[in-house]
Amino acid sequence: MNARNGIRVGLLALSTLGFAGAARAQTTTGSFPTPAIDRWMYSFNQTPGTETEARCFSPLFSPYQSSFDNRDGQFLVAWDTAPAVIPGQLLNHYRIISATVTARVSGDKRFNCDNTADAFNTYLPTDPAYTPDTDIGRPLEMFVCGYRNGWTAQSFTQTSPYAPGAPFPFPARSLRNIFPAQYDNTGALIDVSNNVEDRFNARPIGVGFATTNVDVIAPPGPVNAGDLVPQNTDMVFNVDLHQREALDAIKQGLAAGRLEFLITSLSITDQQASTVPRFYTRQWVVANGPDATAHPAKLDVVVCVSQPGDWNCDHQVQVQDIFDFLADWFAGSGDYNADGTTSVQDIFDFLGAWFAG
Repeated sequence: MNARNGIRVGLLALSTLGFAGAARAQTTTGSFPTPAIDRWMYSFNQTPGTETEARCFSPLFSPYQSSFDNRDGQFLVAWDTAPAVIPGQLLNHYRIISATVTARVSGDKRFNCDNTADAFNTYLPTDPAYTPDTDIGRPLEMFVCGYRNGWTAQSFTQTSPYAPGAPFPFPARSLRNIFPAQYDNTGALIDVSNNVEDRFNARPIGVGFATTNVDVIAPPGPVNAGDLVPQNTDMVFNVDLHQREALDAIKQGLAAGRLEFLITSLSITDQQASTVPRFYTRQWVVANGPDATAHPAKLDVVVCVSQPGDWNCDHQVQVQDIFDFLADWFAGSGDYNADGTTSVQDIFDFLGAWFAG
């Protein structure tokens, strides 16, 4: 009998003791419709922090490619999550159930829908390593935030400088004070703004997919892969909670009371072109007046704020937590250590946390 089946038999026998079946409990659902920060991060942004739209694009293949980041126009979004989600807890007391960012498109049919991440070598048509992109368009990708030049998540604000020498640093390459990031193999956050020319695959924590809205008078129909994306379509980014940088960033953000991300794209554009993804910011209503359809980016999170061994989130560590965890584990949703698989190791890791109280 292998280890998994042995555990199954033993625990099925224990279930006859009658512990299973207590009500699941008190996860926190937080919905944040208005960002604390929504900033178009672009070197030539002449009104930093007050733009009504944020555009995401790349200068690849243009005469200016070498002077700017591959991911040039970026969209910073951040929400204050306290007191809806209790701040100030130990990081391992935040168990993230789900996190979703929704950004609403402000331009009509400016880019094609692409729901899948693209490898860096699909952007290198003259390189021997080139691999053709198999679908139309380029994806919108969301990353955790990294900082340089002494800035932090606590100090960076709606109108903080884009980079040293702002407002118009030139050349503007690998200078931005806040950058889209992922862990390298040492666990350090690295800037993915130039991943094409640096020749590595970026690892977004979410790729935007298009969905229709119920609050638009004439909502667009289904937006399929390859379609031009209509105005007022929502691009939804479901955070991949198997990525360590995503979990760490969300836990750290909730503990500090502010959660933030960067939305980027390698959509190719010419300078001043309009055929790129663009999104409403909260400044749209300030500049244009009330508009029921012009929503800024919103955040939805579901989180259990409790001790690590409290699987059912009833704020007690009891035998029932073991049964509830194992029920999820046998159903394939017991990836306690967030390594991307539900395995026997998750049981050992959960039990270690449970015995620790």
